[in-house]
Amino acid sequence: MTGTTTNYKIPYPSGSDLVSKAPAQLQALAEKVDSALKEVDSRATTEGTAPIVVTTQSQLNSATANTGQIGYVTGDSTQEKRGPYIRGTSSWQKVVASQNYEAGFYNAKTNANGVVAVHWERHTRAPSTMVVTLANHNVESEVLLFTPIVWTLEANYAQIRFRREDTHKWINGNAVKFQWLAFWDYVE
Repeated sequence: MTGTTTNYKIPYPSGSDLVSKAPAQLQALAEKVDSALKEVDSRATTEGTAPIVVTTQSQLNSATANTGQIGYVTGDSTQEKRGPYIRGTSSWQKVVASQNYEAGFYNAKTNANGVVAVHWERHTRAPSTMVVTLANHNVESEVLLFTPIVWTLEANYAQIRFRREDTHKWINGNAVKFQWLAFWDYVE
């Protein structure tokens, strides 16, 4: 079969196909439709959508699952094999989630130097990049006047300094609300 549909690439006969090949081509088409319908049906069950939780990665590899189904390895002897997985078309793929970034929200008071320290939860080296934005204060003048500046990036923390735009002085002893996002260019 030389023709296929646009979305699902289902093959169909064209004028150049030989009649003698029709049974094999129609069987291949029927098998593909059957396989797709089986996957749709199996996803409509609890077993087809519920996460598969096992102790080892080898148990997960031998588990029957649908494409897109979630798996979780809880106690493999190799630490790196533990954690969430997602089923690809033919194998389980490890989900590497949030290993190279951390984020947070602070509602804090600046110190005498206009600084709030943000401490990392999972990393022991300085990030390569950090972004800080002010949160909604319900006081528009503060949002317009206060500017957060990433002052230092250290192994365990960052210093965020806040400056007033009208006086160009550090804001000491003021309440500030901000969100932050830090990126590491390596995985620990």
